[in-house]
Amino acid sequence: MIYYTGQGMEEKLKYRFKRGQIDSQRIGDVYQGHVYQQHFQPGKFLYNPHNVSLTGNTDGVALIKSSKISIWPIYMVINELPPKER
Repeated sequence: MIYYTGQGMEEKLKYRFKRGQIDSQRIGDVYQGHVYQQHFQPGKFLYNPHNVSLTGNTDGVALIKSSKISIWPIYMVINELPPKER
């Protein structure tokens, strides 16, 4: 488990509870997605301010063109941070 203790991180993670009304006609952020909304209901996992969700990405990269060895870096984003902080 990775812990980030940067200044103001706890306050930044409260963004999902403080953001204003969103246009429901289009999806502009992860918060508006159907699956996120299901888990953000009272009593569900993401409704608890201590829980967060992650978006993960990965892509294989060959170390050398002629090599059969590759690396697969994993990039994780905390969805509950404000968009500019992600």
